[in-house]
Amino acid sequence: AAIRSVSSSGGLGYTVTDPASYDPALRAETTFDRQRSARDCFCGQSRHSQVYWNFHVQLHEGLSSDPSFSGPWVHELCAVAYPVIFRVVSVDPTDDSFAMHSDCSAGILAMVIVCAQSSALQRLQALVAVEDAPIQRIPSRDGSRVWQHTPRVVTEEGMSIGDIFQPAPLAECLAKCEEIPQCQSLAFGPYGCHLKDRCVHEGDTMVPAGEQGDDYQTYYLEPCVGELRVPEPIRRQELEEPTGDQALPRNTHVEEMLNMMSFALRVLQ
Repeated sequence: AAIRSVSSSGGLGYTVTDPASYDPALRAETTFDRQRSARDCFCGQSRHSQVYWNFHVQLHEGLSSDPSFSGPWVHELCAVAYPVIFRVVSVDPTDDSFAMHSDCSAGILAMVIVCAQSSALQRLQALVAVEDAPIQRIPSRDGSRVWQHTPRVVTEEGMSIGDIFQPAPLAECLAKCEEIPQCQSLAFGPYGCHLKDRCVHEGDTMVPAGEQGDDYQTYYLEPCVGELRVPEPIRRQELEEPTGDQALPRNTHVEEMLNMMSFALRVLQ
């Protein structure tokens, strides 16, 4: 078994111990440890070694400058790791079977832990979020309308028009929405943006505090021309969220953190 330790030079390192030395019943583990490839622990020989090495460097730079593991860099690093995790990890909803399509379990485990920490920090930030922050107004490219935003995402977001599933500048997301006539609003955050067809207004109901940090917000255009194109009864019917047994669950930060920790345990297994 490998345990985390501090090397003689003061840096982080690993010490390999013989499990049978403290429990004879674990003799099989000794054989397993001897046969295990070095890439399982460091990923240097992995076919995805460059991805994991870049992550490893950024992680150690972050921890060196911020040992508390609580700075903004945690969210930025999770934004890099998040799409990688869901490309190489899959869970079959029919039988809850877990599959990892990578030969670097240590790299995936580190990524999962960073994103679990990111979710935990966002949960804390949401609990102390200030709701009366000044509203940011951004002119549209043609100058005819103005982008505004809510402190948190609204509960009724509308139908999806498109997504950017990676970190992107706010200006890029707003420009993308303006290129699509049906796009009237979008949810923007550190992991990308999600374009919507619903006209949002000041005072619309937002997700409860604690479910979504102030790093995800709804941006919307005013005046909204979508309401002039779509008859009101039809628009309401299309945008009405399912209720009761048909309602779709929302992932809170706590649930996201639990998902990540479940992935971590399965990777270790």
